[in-house]
Amino acid sequence: MAYENIERTRPTVDRSAHDVIAAGGRPIRTINDAMRQHAAQRPHDVFADFRARGASHQLTFADLLAGSGRYATHCARHGVGPGDVVIIILDHGPDLATSFCGVMELGAIPSFMPYATPKQDAAYYWTSHKKLFDRIEPKLIITFPANRDKFAAHCPEYLDRLLLTEAVTDPATAAAMEEIDPDQVALLQHSSGTTSLKKGVMLTHHTILDQVTTYAQKLDFGPDDVVASWLPLYHDMGLIATLMMPLIVGSRVVFLDPFEWVVRPESLLDVIETNRATFCWLPNFAFSHLARVVPPTRTFDLSSMRAFINCSEPCKANTFRTFLQRFHAAGVHEHALQVSYAMAENVFAVTQTDLSQPFKPLRADRAAFAQHDRIEEVSGQGDAIEFLSCGPAIANTQIRIVGKDGAKLDDGAVGEIVIRGTSLFAGYHRLPEQTARKLRDGWYHTGDLGFLWQDHLYVTGRTDDLITVYGRNYYAHEIEDAVNDVPGVIPGRSVAIDVPAAELGTNQIVVMLETRDEGAVQTLPRQVKTRVAAAMGLVINAVVVETPGTLTKTTSGKISRELNRLRYLNRESR
Repeated sequence: MAYENIERTRPTVDRSAHDVIAAGGRPIRTINDAMRQHAAQRPHDVFADFRARGASHQLTFADLLAGSGRYATHCARHGVGPGDVVIIILDHGPDLATSFCGVMELGAIPSFMPYATPKQDAAYYWTSHKKLFDRIEPKLIITFPANRDKFAAHCPEYLDRLLLTEAVTDPATAAAMEEIDPDQVALLQHSSGTTSLKKGVMLTHHTILDQVTTYAQKLDFGPDDVVASWLPLYHDMGLIATLMMPLIVGSRVVFLDPFEWVVRPESLLDVIETNRATFCWLPNFAFSHLARVVPPTRTFDLSSMRAFINCSEPCKANTFRTFLQRFHAAGVHEHALQVSYAMAENVFAVTQTDLSQPFKPLRADRAAFAQHDRIEEVSGQGDAIEFLSCGPAIANTQIRIVGKDGAKLDDGAVGEIVIRGTSLFAGYHRLPEQTARKLRDGWYHTGDLGFLWQDHLYVTGRTDDLITVYGRNYYAHEIEDAVNDVPGVIPGRSVAIDVPAAELGTNQIVVMLETRDEGAVQTLPRQVKTRVAAAMGLVINAVVVETPGTLTKTTSGKISRELNRLRYLNRESR
């Protein structure tokens, strides 16, 4: 479908999720209703195509319903019922979708979690997940056969709760719940847990449908759209934008194995071209990675893309410029590069830029920002810092910027981002104190820092990402962006930390990075210090060069600033 040739109108009044999504069938009040309706009306249409190891495994809507029924049958045999939590730890394939929906068919609560990879610290993975299992008390854990021995070695007390995929063979016999309360918890989305044990975000059917409806209307996203994705489904970006939204709306999605994408990033562009994909959600680093590593001799036709949406990390205008320069000849235009500020606690999107407008950077005086947390727009080349608009709040969502005392701040003042709206989560699973700390008077306190400017949200970083040196504020991710530009540094494999320097009465900044170039070990510290000083006027006190795979990552695959800070301090204290 050529979207650019179609004049579209949008609703002028808010409508409930089931009114918007229902199309000739019974009202859609739950995610299960949407699946059943698509299976009844379009049984042979492909919903999902899982690509791995050169093979394609397609699921039609009828296949999804049948597979979900098989999982519901086996879960019911293990005593799973309404309100029970079922953890899903699977490798890439159709069982991700069928098991997840099958659990929901019983009124139970599914939750994706990652499996341990060879590059992760196995002891850390299993220790943290054992704590999670103990807190959640899952009724069942669905996993693949090869994972059984690992459970036997690390979590033997959960062996009797395992349901292995190879056992799910019988046809569906369990009756799905006819009536599920829309205000019942539909799923748990676990936070990334970069500094502490993961928190289970409780999302109801109603809030998910509300979010998907509102967000789909903002994007003009419909059944004719095709999503291309390599995102893991245990993150909110993958779960909501690439699984739940296509499922509820009835569009098609092509899933790449995340680990295969890492090895061959251009596979995403191949999928976009061959499937005429229209939407793709990516973290900021992926735009840079694609522009950097896809061979310049490779050509693509990406003209079908309505939007590459940047979210999950602080989004950078320079990243978009680099991506546009590399892929403009492939049909990527400025309007296709868009931004969303998103989080699991709001199901997904809080803001979204307008697909009819190009991305919108704002240049601000660096000194006013660093010293006074204030935005003063500047023109010209001067000493400026650039921020990229995340767009205005989506419908039914409000944003405020508040100071440390909780008072609302004016436009242009940097403070904590707080939100409220109809898509807000129901709390953290079995963590009432943490829920109370973050949800206050109906407002969710995100821990992110940013400012409002002409109704657009600009995100500057996180409160735990802020480094203060000699009274000036810097964001660790900005330092890391500069470090990643240095030849020899593995992109995305650096971390900036602050360490106390009592003799100076302030903090010092240390950069830890990985390189594959043994010959660069001696020269990289000087190059990194020079690059950061030129980019930010900041002195890096120490640079630690590591071999690949040394930096500590969380179980969800993110480099942990806190754990690497502890590694550094422990090493220095010896």
